Formats: sequence, structure tokens, C-alpha cells
Amino acid sequence: MTVQSTLFDQEVAPERIFLLTNRYNLLEILASGLVQPLEGFTKYYRDLLELSPGRIPLIGHPFPTDLVTLVSSEDATAFPVAIELDPDVIGPGTPVMSASAPDGLGEQAWAPTGAIPLARAVAIHFRTNAELDEHLSRDYGNVRQADDRYRVSPELYSNSSAPRSDLLDWLRSLERPPSMVPEGIDPDRIGGAIALMASLCPPDREAIETLRRCLDGDRNVRGRRRHAKWLVAAMRGRRSRNPTEDEILFRAAVETFAAADVSHAWRAVEALSAVWNAAAPNLAVDDQERLKALFDRIRQILQGELPFERLRPHGPPSVKALLLALLRPDPERLATWPAEETGADWSVVLASAALVGALRGRRRMATNLRLPELDDLLAWQEATSRNSAAEATVRFPHPPAIRLADFKTGSGRRLKLMAGTSLLASWDVREPERAGGPDSAEGTPARWDAPHDKESEAALIDLCDQLGWDDCTWTVIDASTALEAVEPNSTRYRVAGRVSVRRTVDAEAFRTRLESAQISSEQKERAALLLEALPSPQPDAGVE
Repeated sequence: MTVQSTLFDQEVAPERIFLLTNRYNLLEILASGLVQPLEGFTKYYRDLLELSPGRIPLIGHPFPTDLVTLVSSEDATAFPVAIELDPDVIGPGTPVMSASAPDGLGEQAWAPTGAIPLARAVAIHFRTNAELDEHLSRDYGNVRQADDRYRVSPELYSNSSAPRSDLLDWLRSLERPPSMVPEGIDPDRIGGAIALMASLCPPDREAIETLRRCLDGDRNVRGRRRHAKWLVAAMRGRRSRNPTEDEILFRAAVETFAAADVSHAWRAVEALSAVWNAAAPNLAVDDQERLKALFDRIRQILQGELPFERLRPHGPPSVKALLLALLRPDPERLATWPAEETGADWSVVLASAALVGALRGRRRMATNLRLPELDDLLAWQEATSRNSAAEATVRFPHPPAIRLADFKTGSGRRLKLMAGTSLLASWDVREPERAGGPDSAEGTPARWDAPHDKESEAALIDLCDQLGWDDCTWTVIDASTALEAVEPNSTRYRVAGRVSVRRTVDAEAFRTRLESAQISSEQKERAALLLEALPSPQPDAGVE
């Protein structure tokens, strides 16, 4: 007997849930960092996903033999693989099938809608050591292996129960949910753009802030750190009130590159024409003739009628970026083209990387150009974006806000791009030394704003401790010699001689936390009073 219900009817959440698939679909999942319905695959081999489009069929264990056979049926080498997911991803409204077994034990299946970040996978189970070795023996440039989660679990595949035609019929009977394709540019293409931007981002404060704003979308955009406004506005997909010519041209270029499929055809001259046709109607009439001349010159360079010459300092950076991207539309080739040779400044480097990354997409880009922690975050963001476009029943926390931590080092600054407590990327930026000031001691946070009095600082630290906001405080150790780990990979350190230890507040992180904090009104009032003791950040002018 089969019982149809939803998770609203369940009192107990599932203990273990699995997506039963095969080795080839696993490669697609590893490349994208997403567990998603059939529609999200670019190359697909038959498994349970085809029975219920728009959904992710999940089952308990051990796996019935006929299901193992089904997921391996399209190719003799497509051995089965099971991805075990955190059961908490099953949200309210998920259809559930409960089947009564002769032994009195209930077998269950779930069919949630939405996309799930692979980071929510507990383990990836292979049937035998030989099959795991075969999987690891293959090298795929766009696949990042999840070695720490690979397991050999033959017991999961040992169920010799009767065929589960009831499960297959149940999956076929489920209503197809709405499309998970969000409006605008495909999230995978945006992810590819940001991934390559991060890989090629030069150690420049304005470049890194531009990257941060592109990555963080509409969140945490307050403040006046200098950045390329035209680039951020185009990448975020929100038109400025009075867009500049660079924003108009770059937006048209991003949309053109993101809509192209290089696996079928790519003609640079045709892409150039498409960008101009999309941008021209939005340009001021007085600017069209001048910009059209620049596009004609690019066309001549692409057709070999004119040589490529080192870029000059003047001229629209969006047009320069378009030229570089059209000349080298392959991520690897663009990455090996030094700015010293092209004459590109940081904004042109980022913009050309964004175009080539959007052309390729994140899942098809080589992993050596995708920073691991950032890649996981981009997959998380993509899943969130896709789920917001449909009635997704999977659940997981929203991605954290992105912040820029700034430290003083012996030779300049170290800028760290952070998502919560995770380090996404870091750069060493050489800047002129400044005499005096609260950040003159090496190793202290460069953007720490000293409170006006010690009592306010102590109260802020106490509040951060109460709320568990460890990312809002720093412990600074002043020593005469360098710290060294007590043992490899240890979190304990030692230093010769005496040291002084003090705690400080990262005011910028505190402000960011406070804006979105879910805390009591009493705590908010107290935080607001203490915040008055912090100096306001100095305004910077934006870069057009």
C-alpha cells in the first residue's frame, strides 16, 4: 500500500536521504556544484530525474535492485553513484511517498523542487573500490573532485527486494512545477563572469571593491569606497537612473556574451554587431558617431585589416574590454595575456574577464580559474536565485553578505574578501606608509575605527560576545618575534619573549551585522547607542 502525503503531514524528518544517479551525471553535478532537476543538466544520462521533471527524486536506503539497474541503463559504463544529502534540505510542502513493507518497516521517497548546493551533500557513495578508482582516474578540467566526501558503501546497494514499480509510478504522477529559470541573465553565466573576474583581479583596492559589489548583488552596497560604478550596475542587472555610455555598452556586451553558445558557434564580428545593435538605441545621439567609429576600428582589428596595438589611457574602458574579450574569448588565453602587454587598467581587466566568463559559464570553466571557496559560494548563490524563480520546497540558509577585511602588513595592506567567516580570496596591496593613526601597528585591522572611549569599546566587545559575532572583533598580539605554530596545522602558537594582547572591534563588520541582525529591541537600542561612539567612515568619490 502506498500513501501520498507532503512534509506538512510528517512529524519526523527523514534520517538519511539519497539521490541515486550514475557516474556521468555526477560529473555534471561536480562541475556545477549543484544538485538540481533534469532541466539543469547540459549533458544527461538516464536516472530517476527523468521520471519527474522539475523535481529531485530522493530515496531512503538500501536501494532496490531495479532502481540501481535503471540509473545505469543508458551506458554499460554508467555505474551507480548515490549522493547523500543533509535531510534538513527537505522543506515543507515536499511530496512524500510512504510504502508499507511486509516486514512492517516503511520505505519512503521525497520529490522536492528547487536546486541544492553540493555543499549540502553529506557524502558521495560508490558501490565498490574499483568504481571509485575508475572515477578518480579520469581528469576533467572543469570538475573539482570532492575527495573528502567520497565513500565506498556496498551495503547501500544490497537490497534485493521486489521491483519498486509503485515508486516509479508515483514519481511519474507528480505535477510538474514552474520553471526554475529566473529573469535576466542565466545565473551560471553570471557565476562564470564573477569567477573569472576574481581569478584575474589585480591587487588594487578599487578593483577588489568592484568585485565585491558584483558578488554581493544588491546587498551591502552602502559606503563610498571607490569602484567602477558602470561595471557593477551592468553586472547587477539594474539600470542606473542616468546610465553612462560605459554602462550602456557593457550591459549590452554582457547580455550578448551570456546569450551565446560557444559549443555551437562563435563569430567575433557577429558578436560585435550584436553588441552595437543592442546598445545604440540607448546612447545619446551626439555620442553615437564617435562610438560607432570605435566599433568600426574593432571590426577592422578582428578582420586583420589593422594590427592590435597596446591600449591607450584615454577612451571608454567598456570598449577596450570588449576588444580584448573578442580577441581572446577563451578564459585560459585571456588569463595568460598580461596587462603590461595589453595596456589594460584594472577596470578593463575586470570587464574583459566578466565578458569571457559570461560567454563560458561557470560550470564549463576550468577549475584552475575558479577559486574553491568562491566557487562554492557562487553555486550557493545560483541555487538561491533559481529557487526564488519557482516554488521551491528545498530549504537552506541564504548566502552570507560579502565584506572586505583590510589589514596592515609590513609592506602595505592585505585585503581579504570574506563571506561570513570563510575566506574567498586575498590580495597584498602595496601602499605608501602613513605615520601614526590607530592602524599604525603591524597586523591590526586597517579599517578598524577606534571608539571614542575605552568604555564604549569594552561594551561593544561584550555585546559581540553575547551575540556570537566573532567576526566583529579581533585579538591583536604584539610580539617582538614572529608567531610559530606549536605543531603542523595547529591552532596553538608560541613566541619567544613577552607579548601584549588586546581585543579590538571591527567597526565596519559591526555595522554590516547590525543592519540585518535579528536581535531584541533592547539589544538594538544598546547597539545604536554604542554605535554613536564610532566615527563615521570617510567618504570616497565613486569612479565613473
